[in-house]
Amino acid sequence: MNSQAVVQLPSYFESLTHTEDRTVQLTCKNARSRGEVANGQFVVRTTAAGSANQEFPWEVKAVRSDVSRLKVEMPREEFPRAVQPEDFEDVSYQHAPVAGSASSSPAVVGEVERN
Repeated sequence: MNSQAVVQLPSYFESLTHTEDRTVQLTCKNARSRGEVANGQFVVRTTAAGSANQEFPWEVKAVRSDVSRLKVEMPREEFPRAVQPEDFEDVSYQHAPVAGSASSSPAVVGEVERN
């Protein structure tokens, strides 16, 4: 038996979202949707194994149109440079006394020269 249901989204959905990049996700074994949201609704159809009164959880995702799109990726040259092992090759150490220590053992303070 092939049945269908029309899911009506809230009235503000069309005006609040871009028409592209909308997705519908169903979590059901015996139902399918094409993932197309148009005119504030989408259609779910059961498969041959489904029933006309089955329930199905769903989720719609869309990009909001009332705010600027986020910049998701940066060009490679804008990425911060990662710390590399060679950054630590020229480490010079000097000994400094440990403050408040009764022993005379020195603490090691490192200085890194960066290019």
